[in-house]
Amino acid sequence: MDTSKYQYQPLAADSSSIRVLLLLRGSGETLVGQLVKTQAKGGRPYEALSYVWGDPKKTHVIHLGGGRKLGITSSLYHALKNLRPRSAGDKGRIVWADGVCINQEDDGEKAQQVQMMASIYRSARGVITYVGEPTSGDIDLSGAIGLAKTLIRLARKRKRDGLPVNELMNTESPEQFSLPPFDDKRWDSLREFADGRWCTRMWIVQESLLNKNIHLLWGDRKVDWDIVANLSSEVLQPVCYPVHSGLIDNSKRTEYATSFLQMVTMRSGFRKLKKLGRGMPMLMLLQGCRELDCTDNRDRVFALSSLASDHKPTVDYKKDIRQVYIDTAVGLLSSDPAVLSYSGLRRDIPSLPTWVPDWTVPSAQIPVLQCRHFQACGAFARSLSTLVGVDADAGVLRVRGVVYDRIQHVTPKLQLWLYLARMERAKRAKQEAIRLLELGYYPGNKTRSHLEALWRTLINNTDHVKRDADNSTIHCDAPAHWAQYFEAWVRPDSSVAQSEARAYLMKYSFTGRQEIARTDPAVLTSHQRAANSPAAVHKKGDIPPNASVFKSLRGPLSVPDGQDVPGWQFRDAILRSGNLFRRLCTTAGGYLGMVPDEAREGDVLVFFAGARVPHVLRLVDMARGGPQGTRPTETFVLIGDCYLHGLMHGEAFPRGVPKKWQTLTLI
Repeated sequence: MDTSKYQYQPLAADSSSIRVLLLLRGSGETLVGQLVKTQAKGGRPYEALSYVWGDPKKTHVIHLGGGRKLGITSSLYHALKNLRPRSAGDKGRIVWADGVCINQEDDGEKAQQVQMMASIYRSARGVITYVGEPTSGDIDLSGAIGLAKTLIRLARKRKRDGLPVNELMNTESPEQFSLPPFDDKRWDSLREFADGRWCTRMWIVQESLLNKNIHLLWGDRKVDWDIVANLSSEVLQPVCYPVHSGLIDNSKRTEYATSFLQMVTMRSGFRKLKKLGRGMPMLMLLQGCRELDCTDNRDRVFALSSLASDHKPTVDYKKDIRQVYIDTAVGLLSSDPAVLSYSGLRRDIPSLPTWVPDWTVPSAQIPVLQCRHFQACGAFARSLSTLVGVDADAGVLRVRGVVYDRIQHVTPKLQLWLYLARMERAKRAKQEAIRLLELGYYPGNKTRSHLEALWRTLINNTDHVKRDADNSTIHCDAPAHWAQYFEAWVRPDSSVAQSEARAYLMKYSFTGRQEIARTDPAVLTSHQRAANSPAAVHKKGDIPPNASVFKSLRGPLSVPDGQDVPGWQFRDAILRSGNLFRRLCTTAGGYLGMVPDEAREGDVLVFFAGARVPHVLRLVDMARGGPQGTRPTETFVLIGDCYLHGLMHGEAFPRGVPKKWQTLTLI
């Protein structure tokens, strides 16, 4: 045994025992401290340290008790070095840091301490988030903070005046806004701070949610949390990032910006719910943190377990990632089938069933469930259990459901042309409309055509103004005048196509006018991904200028004289509906829907008992069903949830509960 290596003494087997680090005074390269056992609640007062692990190699040491050494990462070493007291009269500083205070080689202790994380951070006197070291000594922190405050003030003023915030940043002459030129050192300093990876960490969510007293540490310099929060939400939203100033590097812009905003949004939402005596559901936490980074992907569940208001997965590092994700899905399914909306074919973990969400895969498509309060099964949607049985080891789930329809036709997915290629979207919309017009009236309603169903389906028939103003609103169908917005959006006009795309990229801002719901970071990410991509190239003459099959949609609309109908509003409605990267489909029964990108012709459309939205399944096999194995049952893979126009509010079951449910087997 290496006698120079620090040996941990076991913690008491109770729910509140922790270790804290008494960090002793120093000024050189050697870190010295002592580990002290105490209680999270009512024990010795301490500060909790949050930091980026970075390179997992333990290249540094801290001397603990009698000179014995404990290996720590470079990031933790520099954080502790900046925190340690320097004055001769200071006896030490008490901090809690997981890399020192938890025995990382003991999976049992690690699991027990992770389960206590909420208590540890909530009970601390304050939380210090170490964001890293400045890359050079020529950093003007006070100037950078002053610049951030100025940007926040100007952004707020422009929003009050109804002006786009983007013009404040997308300019080659910041002097016109009384800002310093872009070669000023203050911009460089603020840029370096905003480019940090600290905001992309999985653990930062828990660490930032639970304690009201939180600040950032950049090197040895303190930064107020409110400045970071306001800079993110008021200025640095992904839809209005500076292009010319390069405040955030283009290659990192989406990742860091979305994480920045998500961290601020989650903290605000969590604390509002807390004041109301409520907590965040586990599924909301899992989806909200899906794009964040962590060293061990099991921590995508474990890091959130102590925060959830409902299902709290048991932290057990002896389980592999597949088992952790399956167990979590089963626990959530026992009370709500909503977890199935976050599942599907998109997964990286080998052998993970399609009915289990792979939380390591970023969300390319926002679940339909997340976009509106649907009740696809009607009044009994919440009264029946979806779950029939589960074999977690085999990855087999049996659920109650009804196979209602089948996909007969799918279009290419909505992507770049939705934004920038006017002639391409005009061409595709025209082709789709001509095909649909041949079908006559829409099923279930002899007064409405497929043409109306088309534009309503593309936006999930949702009035986003009402939805965003009151999240409890259930019935918020899109108003009829949105038909003109749709017509303006797809109207072919080659003379304006190029300038429209350029204007969008350089000047357009949603902030202050048509702002995207901040609760959906994936929507913001989708905006940025599409905005950073080149416009699609179209062949001249594909469609005669101004030729439109949608002229019948035009009608009186209250817009000022001399102004055109704002087609961009319809584009934003599609994005707010989460339909970027989804496909438009037609079913065998004549319905229109928005389905996942992976959906194909022949896939079936299913209503699960208790579910609020329909889902897409693909038949893969016939299996023996039931404990006795006496009846054959169809086996499916889950593709994802979907929107079916005219069937989202119980219309599929006009007489209530179906007489006979099928047992569907998902793998």
